[in-house]
This record gives sequence, structure tokens and C-alpha cells, in this order.
Amino acid sequence: SLIVCGAVRVKRTQVIPLIDAMSIEARITIESDWRSSPTVVLQTHVVERESRKRVSIVDRIDHLSTRSEEMIATMIKLDGVKLWSPEHPFLYELVVDVYANGRYVDQHRTVFGMREFRVVEGDFILNGKKIFLRGSNIAFHRFLSDPQRRLLPWDLDWAKRVLIDIPKQNYFNVFRIHLGQAYNRWYDLADQYGML
Repeated sequence: SLIVCGAVRVKRTQVIPLIDAMSIEARITIESDWRSSPTVVLQTHVVERESRKRVSIVDRIDHLSTRSEEMIATMIKLDGVKLWSPEHPFLYELVVDVYANGRYVDQHRTVFGMREFRVVEGDFILNGKKIFLRGSNIAFHRFLSDPQRRLLPWDLDWAKRVLIDIPKQNYFNVFRIHLGQAYNRWYDLADQYGML
């Protein structure tokens, strides 16, 4: 893919769900190659991923960019929050529109689920409720060293069958990835179909 943007762009975003407050903290890192300090305006809002229904107001953040990379944090309140769980993997999308010196230059979208996962006194807690983890481990990088794997890790139909369909038929709800990070689309599949 080719991403075309102006001299200011969103480099990355981090979305931190705050389910008790029915809001998110969005940490948006902008990158600029301007020699002068541009006036940057970020407009953010959240939509339901499937329906595209807007669930937040449009928030405007005015910022004077003085460095080549800066992180801007904002709190966004959501209406009618639906929590993510393995049984109901409901997803949202944070949309960030970027303007530099009055000109539209970039848009960045980040998919997320409203969930909080913690360990409390040895128990696993998802969204304030105890959850039993049933699953296994995936040594992703060991799998990559197998010459017979061909392009299987990048075949999303195959990955969905291995990561979601077969494990769910056997009542799994979690995988632990070890020996490195998996291909990012695997995490997207886990979010979309309800695998921790």
C-alpha cells in the first residue's frame, strides 16, 4: 500500500480504554518534516467499526508543532459503550484527521475494543469479571523457520482457521504468542473474532 500525506502525519496512535468512565485516552504521535513550526489541528471521533455509527463528538485539538515528533493526548467520551469479550468481540475505530496550516494533510484510523484486562490476586479479570483462560502457546517465529510453511502465515483464511475456527470449536479463548511477535494481522483476527 502507498500512503500519501502532507508534511505532517500521524505516526502512530495508542488507544487506552477506560471502561468505568465510558471513554478512551487517545495518545496520538504526530511526525513533521516542516522546517518551521506548523499550526496543527487534529480532529478526532470514534465510530462503531461495523455500522460506522458515530459514538463520540468531534474533538478539535489545536497544537503548534515545534519538534519533528510529538505525542498529543486527549480524552474522548463514548456514547452507549459496548464492551469487547470473546463472546461479543465488538470493535470501534478512532478516526484522526490532520490539518497543517489550514490544509487537510492526513487521516489515521485505529481499531480497538473497549476492554480492560488485569490480574488480581492470581485471578484473570476481563472488564471487571473473573475469566478462565483456556488455550495454548504459539511459537510464531519457530513456525517461520519451517521451510514447508510457504506463505501460510500471511494467508488470512488459513490463519483464521488455525487461530480462530479450530480453537473455538475446542472451547479455547486465548493464545500466548512467544518467541517474538506474531504477524499484526493475526492480532487483528483475534480482536475481530474474540480470541484473547
